[in-house]
Amino acid sequence: MLDFFLRPSHFFSLDAAARYRFFNQPLLHVPQVRAWSETPVLFACRLVCRPELVDRLLALAGGGGGLGRTNSLGWGPVHCVAASPLSGQALRDSATRLIRHLAGKGCGLMDRAAIDHGNTPAHLAAELDRVDILDHLAVLTGGDCLHRENHRGLTPIQLVVMKRRTCAQVFRYLRDLKLT
Repeated sequence: MLDFFLRPSHFFSLDAAARYRFFNQPLLHVPQVRAWSETPVLFACRLVCRPELVDRLLALAGGGGGLGRTNSLGWGPVHCVAASPLSGQALRDSATRLIRHLAGKGCGLMDRAAIDHGNTPAHLAAELDRVDILDHLAVLTGGDCLHRENHRGLTPIQLVVMKRRTCAQVFRYLRDLKLT
């Protein structure tokens, strides 16, 4: 897996953000992949790589590393994208493009994680204050992901409120999505 990413022809096909992570944190990702028991596809999703690279990894993995697999937290590909610690507009655009691509391939946008309190990708985005991802997931699911409860009985909107957003901000956000 690591050799695949470090070959120059494959390495430079990654997004600039993924290359930045490899240059500035060269060994931090190796134990995480092992500890989280991620497939190469899930690892690429967590790095928010380009959809073309995810497709190449899917082709290389065959049936064994498909989009239906989860890591040790129960996260699928969309969970991994939603939980990425991103910053910068280009990276946010890459994340929304990858989520749209994964949704087109049939990945569940509202799947609950088996282990991580039953969180959906929208729950993860809300907990990490990733309003851009939450917004994109809400648009793709017609707002249904905002009302799905996790195992603790919390919706993503309740998590946003718990992150000290005021009710006025939440209602303004919902009004902008035309869901209220």
